[in-house]
Amino acid sequence: MTKLYWRSLSGDTLAETDGSGSLTNTSYAEYVFFAGRRIASRVNVSSGASPNVSIFYYFADQLGSTRTITTGSGKNADGSAQTPGLLCYDQDYTPYGQEIFSTMQMTRLQTTACPTNYKFTGYERDSETGLDYAFARYYSSRLGRFLSTDPLGGSVGSLQSHNAYAYVLNNPMNLVDPTGMTCYQPEYDPYGNGNVQYREVQLNKGDCQKSGFLWIDDVNTTVTVSGGGGDGGSPAGGCASFYQDGVYIGDTCGGPTSGGSGNQGGGGFFSGILNRTKIVNRCAGQLSQAGSVTNLSGGCVPEVLGSNTFGDIASLATGGGGFDQGAALAADATAHAAPAMATQVAVGTVTSIGKAISKMPGVYNPVTIGTTTRTLGMTSAGKFGIGFVEGVLTGKVLLDTGVYIGALVVCSVQ
Repeated sequence: MTKLYWRSLSGDTLAETDGSGSLTNTSYAEYVFFAGRRIASRVNVSSGASPNVSIFYYFADQLGSTRTITTGSGKNADGSAQTPGLLCYDQDYTPYGQEIFSTMQMTRLQTTACPTNYKFTGYERDSETGLDYAFARYYSSRLGRFLSTDPLGGSVGSLQSHNAYAYVLNNPMNLVDPTGMTCYQPEYDPYGNGNVQYREVQLNKGDCQKSGFLWIDDVNTTVTVSGGGGDGGSPAGGCASFYQDGVYIGDTCGGPTSGGSGNQGGGGFFSGILNRTKIVNRCAGQLSQAGSVTNLSGGCVPEVLGSNTFGDIASLATGGGGFDQGAALAADATAHAAPAMATQVAVGTVTSIGKAISKMPGVYNPVTIGTTTRTLGMTSAGKFGIGFVEGVLTGKVLLDTGVYIGALVVCSVQ
């Protein structure tokens, strides 16, 4: 049966339907999220103009894995009222996500009527194959590995990231990978709203600084709150700016206060914008490689020729790139320059390169004048070849542009 998923901008499944998109049959289910976590679902348990709807509540651990599901105050398939608070799902997992079944757990269940397809770190688990869907690829909790290679590849200076099938750098107790492309550490936002954010993992201080980040010691982190109060606590007007190890990370300023303008003051505002721009472009630089010519061709086109040009530029500009990105840009520039050079040779430029190329039969029309051979134009085959190459290169630029813009949009709403 065909299933349609209705997702938020961040990729969370908000609703599921059959292929027709019907809201009135038993294929329809909708999910409620709060602070980045799935907390409830409403599931049609009968069909008709006014179907009976069952309600279930989800309880997750720090990684977002569903540990417990209980019933709510909905209806059963026969129209009778649900008994709220019944234990419907109760599960522990191995570090890599396999469910641990025990007789004790099974005897605690009071009903089995709830949907249990969203399990380890919030991945949807296929009931037939047991694989978890991670958007970019599938994950096997039994093997503790992804079943296909990382579409973004490894990063310079991080040896563990070059294990293309490894799950979250082999650190599943602390890290998650919502998209199947980059591992993150779940944390909460500095505004105190409880929203789950994801911080990209750096393996050590050297890797972090090479990527353009400020190294923050999780044990010895200094958080400074500054504002109009002057005492390091809540300032006058309730406006506070947050700095972590000297770096602006947010504020709670909502407007003018008795202490002044109601923002973080000084250069903090512009620093925040610059930091956000850098983060978004670094994210887009990595994400755009998933749509590169190399990835779309299944690796048939070498990365030095097929990587996303704008992604490489963004990675180098934000400090997240290295030799691979530089080599790819150099190869790209050379590829674009070659047709122009060949065209110049074709109209009579006499150089050592020109003399060599002019001897290519079927491409140029060499004419000997005295002891000097000059090229006075290209053959039809030569013109077609140059035009074809220029068309391919232009197409790649347009593709790279579209993919990078799309990656910018995705990264800016995270």
